[in-house]
Amino acid sequence: MARGARIDLSRGKGEISINDASFVAFVSYYYCTTSSGELSLMTTTILEKTTIKPVWTIAQIQENVARAFAQNMLASMQVVGKIGGEKAVEELQTVMRANKIEHLKGLGVKTPIELVKAMAEFEANVFGSVVEVWGDEKAAHMTYQSCGMWNAIQKYGKLTEDQMEKMGAGFQNCASLTAKEFGLKAEVKMDKEICTINFTK
Repeated sequence: MARGARIDLSRGKGEISINDASFVAFVSYYYCTTSSGELSLMTTTILEKTTIKPVWTIAQIQENVARAFAQNMLASMQVVGKIGGEKAVEELQTVMRANKIEHLKGLGVKTPIELVKAMAEFEANVFGSVVEVWGDEKAAHMTYQSCGMWNAIQKYGKLTEDQMEKMGAGFQNCASLTAKEFGLKAEVKMDKEICTINFTK
């Protein structure tokens, strides 16, 4: 393979660039298909140190962040629950929620509309969620047309229907406790796959 060669994985939504600064010999490689239908190039040998460039699209980054976050969260809760029981899981959730609240307060969030806007911006940018927001300083609402985290949990979590129901109840509880930190009340409404959270004073 010549120096400055370029391998274009157009079907796999990505590419690996080999610049003139380094000569990379691929002794052998093959394509493998992931569960999402993407193609990745697997190598057995790279003879010289090579810096892998970030070539993922925003959608790929968001999907993988949601997957990693969901898998790590579920794994943590399963292990903590196995060792310490329900009380230990509740303590873990309390710490995770406290970190989220600290972040939101650090952004200067005080009103309902500021809360939904901050939460939706994080969800949309980090997890690729599609969230609609509206409201004012007295009441505000956010509707998940698509939730990146929930999609990842459903795809990779392998949860039973009972576990899914418990997660839904936990989501309502988390929303209520988060709202309380800002002097608000929260109500979660589900309509099939669409979820709306209403925050009021």
